[in-house]
Amino acid sequence: RHPVHGWVEVATFGMYSPSALAEYGIGVPVMNLGLGVERLAMIAYNSNDVRQLCYPQFFPRLLSDREIARAVHLREEPVSVEGKILAAAIARVAAANGTAQGPCVFDAWEGSLGGTSVKVVVEETESNAKLCGPACANEIYVHEGSVLGVPDAEKWKQVRTEGVPTGISYLSSVSALAAARIEEAARCGKAATVQVKIAKLPSDINLKIDEYAMRFITDNKKKVDVRGPVFLSVRSVIKE
Repeated sequence: RHPVHGWVEVATFGMYSPSALAEYGIGVPVMNLGLGVERLAMIAYNSNDVRQLCYPQFFPRLLSDREIARAVHLREEPVSVEGKILAAAIARVAAANGTAQGPCVFDAWEGSLGGTSVKVVVEETESNAKLCGPACANEIYVHEGSVLGVPDAEKWKQVRTEGVPTGISYLSSVSALAAARIEEAARCGKAATVQVKIAKLPSDINLKIDEYAMRFITDNKKKVDVRGPVFLSVRSVIKE
């Protein structure tokens, strides 16, 4: 008995006709019993639709904001301990001096990466431009199925209050990208410059969204909006 559909047929039973068996030279009675395993499973798991139970790929389940938030990750990250320290240092120095007017240069970190001594700076080379763009302080939230990059402002209070934070800010994700690229270049004994300007797509700020969550977002006409002016430049220098 199904809790919603009531009595459900779960098996077929019968005796084969002797005339049908005679066609195969079988002279003894034969019984047939066929169980509908899918229907038994439907009852056991309280599923209301056997098609949805057997072919879940055609019936994607609803994802909560928290589940979507867990599907948002960084595309590139440093792999070494020093690289992770570098990423944190870049974010810290950029946050502390974000409003400084260019041209300006701030030392972020100095040490060894992959056996190469490097010095890393956060800089702005243009005059009358700030070290960090206004979107650097944006944070990634999931609200009502949408992935949004929002600042700490009254306009976005509802998103920040009701939404689920991913724990990722534009600054932290871009800092991880810069550290990863500088770390990779240092292994080859090379310097590197990483610049992030206007963000339009998640990849622009070093974000990726797992395919299953992205499919849910598009299927349900939700959105991914992480646009904003980041304008962060990080440069490494090889030390002799």
